[in-house]
Amino acid sequence: MIILVVDDDAEDIELFCEAVNEIDPGISCVEAYNGVDALKILQRDSLLPDFIFLDINMPFMNGQKCLAELKRNEVFVEIPVIMYSTTTDQKQIDDCKKLGASFLTKPNSYAELVTALRDIMAEKIAK
Repeated sequence: MIILVVDDDAEDIELFCEAVNEIDPGISCVEAYNGVDALKILQRDSLLPDFIFLDINMPFMNGQKCLAELKRNEVFVEIPVIMYSTTTDQKQIDDCKKLGASFLTKPNSYAELVTALRDIMAEKIAK
């Protein structure tokens, strides 16, 4: 399984990838630090991720714009996208859901993160 995590905070990415590794060390965690980088990685790599976790507030291209680009591209449209953010802006959250993304508020603890990720990925891990 491959997960693309897109966040401008390197510490958040590191914590996220540690949690993924705890769930299953066989899962590859690919990192991007903004929407532009994420799209470049997706266009360059031949293996598509099973999930994309996408922060909303990032420089260069925010998560909402990146999500819109992903959903316009027939190659990427079916990849499940989970907005992974601390935002409380209900309009942003609703707009992302309208574009087809799920939403996960960044948990307050590592244990909560592991539980949330395990729940999200459970069906794919079981296969």
